[in-house]
Amino acid sequence: MINKKSLLILISIVLLGLFLRLYKLDALPLTTDEFLDINSSFGYHMTGQWKAWDFNSQMVNDSLFAPRDNRAWMYKIQVSQLFNFFDPTIFVARTVSVFWGVVSIVLVYFAGRYFTGKNAVGLISSFLFSISIAGITIDRTLRMYAMLFPIFLLLSWLVFLFFEGKTGKDWESIEYLKRKTGFNFFWAPFVFIVFTLSFNLHLLTVVIGGVFLLYCLMKALFIFKQEHSWKNKYVFFVVASMLAFISTMLLFPEIISYKNGSINFFKDSYYQGSIEFFRFNSRYILGAVSDYVNPFVAYALICIGSYFLIKNNEEGNKKGLWLLASFFGIVGAMTFVLKFGYGLRFIYFAMPFGIILLASGIYYIAKFVQENSLSSKKFFFMLTVTFFLLALPDYNKLFFSQGIYSQIDEKDDYREAFAYLTKNSSRGDALITRNFRNFYYARAGLIAHDLKAHQKISLAELERIMSENDTVWGVFEKNSGSFDKEALALIKKEFMVDKKFGDVVIFKREKK
Repeated sequence: MINKKSLLILISIVLLGLFLRLYKLDALPLTTDEFLDINSSFGYHMTGQWKAWDFNSQMVNDSLFAPRDNRAWMYKIQVSQLFNFFDPTIFVARTVSVFWGVVSIVLVYFAGRYFTGKNAVGLISSFLFSISIAGITIDRTLRMYAMLFPIFLLLSWLVFLFFEGKTGKDWESIEYLKRKTGFNFFWAPFVFIVFTLSFNLHLLTVVIGGVFLLYCLMKALFIFKQEHSWKNKYVFFVVASMLAFISTMLLFPEIISYKNGSINFFKDSYYQGSIEFFRFNSRYILGAVSDYVNPFVAYALICIGSYFLIKNNEEGNKKGLWLLASFFGIVGAMTFVLKFGYGLRFIYFAMPFGIILLASGIYYIAKFVQENSLSSKKFFFMLTVTFFLLALPDYNKLFFSQGIYSQIDEKDDYREAFAYLTKNSSRGDALITRNFRNFYYARAGLIAHDLKAHQKISLAELERIMSENDTVWGVFEKNSGSFDKEALALIKKEFMVDKKFGDVVIFKREKK
């Protein structure tokens, strides 16, 4: 249970995090993936099927990224349900992520308290996440990563309990299975449910397997150092996992295969993915601690926290190693193995483990200061914690004009561009643009001609659009590669530049 004082502190932290996530929630324009998610969420609201909704024509548009309409449906169905009660606005849609951000703040507290045995570490961890720049940024975005963060944290916790959790005295069958297999099967259904949920949110969930193997390997090395023996369940699971992996590759190549230096999973299916060893993407190493002004200090605190958690006792050894494996296992996979371009969202689900380890580092330094103070020991403990909480997070990104509440890069502000277009166009006018952004010209009654991502508009197609419509608008970036050479030359000749919004140009052509 949580005592009254800690509860009041936690509530204050939650309210702070809620405010930071709700403040100017709809101020920033939608990103590309947010357009796709709001289209499919509203499409489900209107039809009960995962189809993209065209807000301009007020009907389903099957050509708008149909293969990804049902992706992360467990997140998007929450958005669609909100539309039963509220109009489809950016603010309303993004509140689902805000909700999961608040869940994360609370869950980080309880996870921090459980894995370290220190209530103070739980509170420090919760505070660090509540003001986390990465956390606030993603929790203010219409993407499932806000939900993946707490779900994967819960999954990691449950997998640890499944492997290392103690059994109750009255559960003889569970205790028997624990002795025979090494697993606490009481947690098995919970692991299955949460893994299924997390896997349907993002395929990166499979990294939990690497975390488990890394933990077993580290634990086996610790036992060997103490007992000079390899006879333990950790070695068994490492060897068994490697044999199972190799056997699957040889016997079931449709599940796992090797080609051109890459290991491929579920090739030619929705769940396909690949890993490539000996890659190096250093940005993930820094991205994992991007909330802090100095990454070297952040990693130093993580190492200090890890050292003392592992050093304390056998139980702390297991929990500390699990946190260490969870954090560095994910960071290592993203840096050296998985084939992903850099994106903060891809490393985001590793951050809770780093936060708890870092908070542990702060706690143990503060305890050291407290124990070596001649007087006012509690005061010096609080002073040390306060110093780190004020000096370490990058508050500049919260409070200054170029922070997370401001649109730093305005070169592609389609929101302003389409606001101008809808004000100056007439129903029935033709529009050439990337039509997935139709949320910004909802109910405009424009005849949209979609610019495909990998298919250029030809001269003949452009001439047809011009011949069939008295007024043709174009909204795209000035260096758009969506037209072939002849079509682009015709645009420069026949269209006038009506307005510019950074790199976004509004073209207009009227029949004479």
